[in-house]
Amino acid sequence: MYVLCVAPVRENELYSVENRNILFGVNSTTGFVSRNQENSNLTFASRASVVVSQRVVRTLGSKFSSFEVKRVDRYDHYGMAFLVGWLKVTSPSKLSPANIAHFEEETTDFFNLVSTMYLGERSVRWVNRTLLLEEEESCPHMWFQDDRRQIAELVDGSTFHGAWGNNLYENSSGSGQAKIMHPILHAQYIWCFLADVESASISYLALLHSTTAIKSDLLHGVISLHYELAMVSFMRERTRIEDRPDFRAVVDAILESWNFGEVLRGVDRRLERLEHIAGGRSELLQREQSRRMDWILFVLAGTTLISLCLDFIQTAYSETQDGARPEGWIMRFFLETGASSIVMVSALITLLLVFSLLGFSSWSRRTWKGTNDVSRF
Repeated sequence: MYVLCVAPVRENELYSVENRNILFGVNSTTGFVSRNQENSNLTFASRASVVVSQRVVRTLGSKFSSFEVKRVDRYDHYGMAFLVGWLKVTSPSKLSPANIAHFEEETTDFFNLVSTMYLGERSVRWVNRTLLLEEEESCPHMWFQDDRRQIAELVDGSTFHGAWGNNLYENSSGSGQAKIMHPILHAQYIWCFLADVESASISYLALLHSTTAIKSDLLHGVISLHYELAMVSFMRERTRIEDRPDFRAVVDAILESWNFGEVLRGVDRRLERLEHIAGGRSELLQREQSRRMDWILFVLAGTTLISLCLDFIQTAYSETQDGARPEGWIMRFFLETGASSIVMVSALITLLLVFSLLGFSSWSRRTWKGTNDVSRF
């Protein structure tokens, strides 16, 4: 009895496709070939990118009693690292209801050891296990972790059961087991991608909660998450028109059993709310800065008005070398009115402008608040 394990490696940073040319695989070569094959150069997982020493991993596996290690490879799927292992269960009793939890813990510990050895101080996110059954073998009780499993009938007559944590592959012929590895890996890739977008949205939500001052990079970050989520959706949709029917069936079974569609819609709604909050706070900040700028301009205008009046008064009282004064009705007005009166009138005009600004700002705030209150309903 064998178990195929796929373990995505936990990265130091959240996964992103922003700097990866992930769309290069979409070209005219994608298309129908035969009833069991279509050209696929986007969703098909890469070959093993790092040769893992099988002698070393078998030595590591000897520390565990539940299984024997047959092979472990590392795959790099668009910058996301995976460990893929083939394990032989040492005894059917290791998968009994009393021992199944211990078996799952040992597989997780084993892949964490391999990840630490070959990928530095990095653990695996989780281990997805697929039990490979041949004729006359039966599925152990309690193998599935929940009841939300999806069944896919494959072209060769085999059956794949997609579920949370543990899958099941029934194949009476005992062949073709390797072909399910790629769709399992690709389904894990899509789910990990979505999980990282969801984690990033929580970080932005915490930032929005901790501060009311919205910087432009925060708003741009939320918008960038929309792009990442669009790429998650794109990779999921692309699966439906690429590769073999069996490939699509296995990916669909896994993601549907994990309730992928509902999670995707939930993250999309959260990002829309985050963008709305960030945009609203950014608008409030801009309005506050605009009011401050208006105050500064009014103070400068009042100071300029008083300074201009003083210049006129100085000019009106000035004399030329022959004793003549500047002529004109404006000069006569400043001579007859007096400096103190002119300054008082200028200050009064400035105060009137200031009070007008205060009244307009108060009315504008009440109108804006009333509009927002109505929009909530």
